[in-house]
Amino acid sequence: MIKIANRFRPYSHEPGCRALIPGSTHHVQAFPTLIRLFFDRTLLFEKSLPFTGPIKNFTLTQDLEKGILRLFGHAKEGYFVYKIYRLSDKILIHSKQEIDSIPITDRSFVKKPLERLSLGVHKAQEFEKIVKRASLNEWLPILFHLGQWMPTLHFPETLLRRLQSPSDWPELFRGCFRSLFMPTLFDDHYLNIPQLNEMPPLDSPLSLITALHAQIRSLFIQPKKDHLNLLPSLSREIRSGRMIDVEGEGYRVDFEWTKGKLRRVFIKPFCDREVGFSLPRELKSFRMNKERVLKRGERLFLKKNQLIFLDQFEK
Repeated sequence: MIKIANRFRPYSHEPGCRALIPGSTHHVQAFPTLIRLFFDRTLLFEKSLPFTGPIKNFTLTQDLEKGILRLFGHAKEGYFVYKIYRLSDKILIHSKQEIDSIPITDRSFVKKPLERLSLGVHKAQEFEKIVKRASLNEWLPILFHLGQWMPTLHFPETLLRRLQSPSDWPELFRGCFRSLFMPTLFDDHYLNIPQLNEMPPLDSPLSLITALHAQIRSLFIQPKKDHLNLLPSLSREIRSGRMIDVEGEGYRVDFEWTKGKLRRVFIKPFCDREVGFSLPRELKSFRMNKERVLKRGERLFLKKNQLIFLDQFEK
């Protein structure tokens, strides 16, 4: 089976950095001795931290594995850590000494992310260094995971069309995201990046995360009711990677590719069904369960709970 070792926990040491609280549309702005909770631009709660500076190793981490934020550092009084997360209809700010509970009106429910994407980068996920490196292979998996933590938000079709070209995404990322992966539609850094200036009107900048998640997913898989299409729009910059636990209609699929070519595919059916299977245009055949060779265009017959293994994708 295919596994992904990456764990997504981006962080920042910058005072005043902001981060979305996973599973909500609220975000936190963190300083060494101050926490602010916002809904959009509205300040809902502010908490002063009882510590004496200077604070060493100030860090805000967005733990996308557990769905929480962690704020920690070393003050003269010692080490401190605050956990910030959503629990039902409230946001909790939790330390060893106390818990603050802030009620919220957001009733949306978000499941813990299941689908995972890896593009082979295992560097420390400090946001400011990610921006400098500007590598699609580094930040796409993080944004893909963050997008699964987001409640469903409306966005116009014009936004999807604007995001169709992955070659534009590095500049879009520089223009539209601030620490920690907070989207903005206002060029407050005055970078004058065309991709940002040409954005369509949005009800919320958070819609950008939802739309990017959809576009990132469509690069690698386009499952339909009776059809599975893998690597339909693979960018030249993304030559190798893995994707696991991807939901289809009645099945899950894991797959990996190297040098732009499919290498292995595992399909886990939940029911009996027949599906079409599209290959990238340069591939003509593949092997199923290490036995039978299938030609391009042949359909797959899936049986409940019987794993299908595909390999030897040939031109």
